Amino acid sequence: MASDMSSRLGINPESVASKKMFLIRYAESLTDRSSSVEDLFWVDKAASATAYYDAAQLAWIQGEDKEAVNLMRRAAKDFINSGSSYGLYLTTLFEPNDNSKRILLDNIFLLDMLFSDNNDVQTSESQSNQARFNNSIGNPTQQAYLIMAMSLHKTVGREFQRKLQNHINNLSAHYAHPIGSQNIPVRTYMNLTRQLHEMLITNQPANENINISDMAAELSKIVQNHNNSFEVARQNSYLWSSVHTNVEFIDFDIVGFIVIMKEVESYQAMSILQDTVFSNHLNVTGNVVQDLSRLRSSWNE
Repeated sequence: MASDMSSRLGINPESVASKKMFLIRYAESLTDRSSSVEDLFWVDKAASATAYYDAAQLAWIQGEDKEAVNLMRRAAKDFINSGSSYGLYLTTLFEPNDNSKRILLDNIFLLDMLFSDNNDVQTSESQSNQARFNNSIGNPTQQAYLIMAMSLHKTVGREFQRKLQNHINNLSAHYAHPIGSQNIPVRTYMNLTRQLHEMLITNQPANENINISDMAAELSKIVQNHNNSFEVARQNSYLWSSVHTNVEFIDFDIVGFIVIMKEVESYQAMSILQDTVFSNHLNVTGNVVQDLSRLRSSWNE
């Protein structure tokens, strides 16, 4: 079990517990409704996924990392069922390797839908799933999370190496498109994904195509921006302590990048990230990176 961070962050533990429970019950109520109201299925799945996702962040604040992972797995499943490839990215991070590989391969048809005028993919695996993604797969944000999910999974990333590299290059054309809770340019995400993908498939922490110091510096800048948003949100002590602030406590996009980088044993990168990620006493990112790295190691032993 991880350590409770609520008091250190100046957040009322009772507010965290009550809001987490509300979000879980809300998500469960949507799940029950979806089973009987066909037209609302995708909308309800998106709403329940978001509620589970927010509840998982609060569970992590409480130090309940295993509960947080279970909630994130529910969020991932519902995001996928709503037609959002963000669920696939969460699957890569929060499922054991064999489970995540199976789920990603069940949705591998999506790679053939990217940057194509013909979305008529005729495979037995895709026929029952394709409709969910038809309206979202043309969005650069959804494309980015799909590419990240596949590229940052060691087995799937190696198997579809060439196709993923082509897609990364294609998506980089949308270089200014904002993505994630911090509205980072998609080009930044793709640069990080391209280099981490190569590190994973080559089993090398660095080569001539990878600039570790630049990657770490970029991640440090993003984490520092997240820290700054914390400081701004904390200025309103009532909203902050009662968990009514709009800031995301945990940016799982960045957590994922750092966890994958840590797993390829890039000591140089971890050294550069030390001050911004692991030393700041208000920074939740470092705690979650350490907890998730430990959990992922135990899943894949």
